Amino acid sequence: METGGGYIKLFRKAQENFLYRENRPHTRREAWEDILLMVNHAEADVLVGGKKIICGRGQSIRSLDSWAKHFNWSKSKVKRFFDLLKSETMIVTENVQKTTRLTVCNYDAYQGERNNDGTMMAQSRPTNKNEKKNKNIEGGTPPSPQRKKKRFTPPSLDEVKAYATTRGRTDLVKSFFDYYDTGDWKDKDGKPVKNWKQKFISWENWSPKTETQQERKIEFLN
Repeated sequence: METGGGYIKLFRKAQENFLYRENRPHTRREAWEDILLMVNHAEADVLVGGKKIICGRGQSIRSLDSWAKHFNWSKSKVKRFFDLLKSETMIVTENVQKTTRLTVCNYDAYQGERNNDGTMMAQSRPTNKNEKKNKNIEGGTPPSPQRKKKRFTPPSLDEVKAYATTRGRTDLVKSFFDYYDTGDWKDKDGKPVKNWKQKFISWENWSPKTETQQERKIEFLN
């Protein structure tokens, strides 16, 4: 029998059906389906030990003993099952106030609203940073490409000389190049140089031309 790439929605009310109340241990598939049914569809506050804990969408806060009772398993079997799901990046668990917060990874892939063609509908609810980072579901918004930072390449002595020539300050080539090249192209504060030409202009401003140089320039212009 061929299986397509469609989906079905399983409502929580289905748990009231007599088939769900059979007194026998759950299979692992049934346990996984129950997790999807029992985690929150919307964010809610839960009181645990007199303290309010936020239980978000796709999360459940209950002890391993509670899960064991629901699955009709031993507590150790629940722990092994959760370890399996975590290794497959299906859930994440964390200890909270002597209980366990379980988070279904990519919950919207299972219970998100969909269009008639099966693609995910845009969610109007706000998503936190972790959800945006881990979101990788059909119809989801792909992450915007990050702009690559341009890596600084130190200039050669000839490049500095060529630039200095355009500014009429070849007298600064040796002092400028030796200073930054010896200092591994870092400024006086120890920060890496990003634009060496900008640094050369600053070097030029702090190194006024001598009287002889000014005279030579006048002679050249005349």
